[in-house]
Amino acid sequence: MARGVNLKKLSDVRRLVASVINQLSRGEIEESKARTLGYLSSILRDVIKDCDLESRITELEKYLKEKKNEQF
Repeated sequence: MARGVNLKKLSDVRRLVASVINQLSRGEIEESKARTLGYLSSILRDVIKDCDLESRITELEKYLKEKKNEQF
């Protein structure tokens, strides 16, 4: 597996998981390592989704605050 993999987007995590699956099926990594990487990928997926949602909510709150200020 490549070192220093950039995992900032869900598509990056998807590529990592696909790579791990392929490496496991070819016998290039041990099952325990694949399981660990799968588990960590799942956690990272949730963190990325949560960060994206937080960012979207922050933008909506900012927009609503600006709209409220325009009304007065």
